[in-house]
Amino acid sequence: MPGETTRSARSRRHDDKRTELLTKAIPKTEPSQQVFVEGVPLADALWNSTSALREEVLQTYFINGLNNGTVDPVKFGQYVVQDAVYCYKSKVNMDVVASQTTGKFRDFVLEESASYEE
Repeated sequence: MPGETTRSARSRRHDDKRTELLTKAIPKTEPSQQVFVEGVPLADALWNSTSALREEVLQTYFINGLNNGTVDPVKFGQYVVQDAVYCYKSKVNMDVVASQTTGKFRDFVLEESASYEE
């Protein structure tokens, strides 16, 4: 897209690749194979069950501070460090999973792991 930064273009390509890999790695579920909870597909039931928690999160100091630019810079710095540790550990965990799986799922996990190296 015009005016798009290299990072955002790379991020968009990564998202497209992730979607493509997920589509190949996870077989489509036939409607007759779907799991329902009280007549609602499981994924929808799980999502709906978190609505109160999601609303609470949106009202936190941190999220509101990010939204309106008033978050404490020290707290934001702590978040960035925490996020970096999470990303590092995610890559390590994905590498462990990849070493114990095969096939398309292994390929997907290796691709995700490699994305943390960029």
